Amino acid sequence: MTFRSRLSGDSADYEAAARRIAELAARQPGFLGMESERGEDGLGVTVCYWASRDAIDAWREHPEHLAAQEQGRSRWYADWEIDIDFIAGRP
Repeated sequence: MTFRSRLSGDSADYEAAARRIAELAARQPGFLGMESERGEDGLGVTVCYWASRDAIDAWREHPEHLAAQEQGRSRWYADWEIDIDFIAGRP
């Protein structure tokens, strides 16, 4: 799963929330790993590795993750995009 985003001007508490979501994701069944980078221009890319499509779907619907998604849409991100690529047997 690849998540690309560009921060908006209202990102005061974004870093703390991003750390919390990363910690929460790491505890989810099927989580295999995460890599994330953000440039000085606010453009960020996060790649999350999951064991199955079911694990991805469960993470997408996790209540705290849903709340963070709403904050992202309404406050933190000027734009964002998610791509889900899953090949059975290969993360």
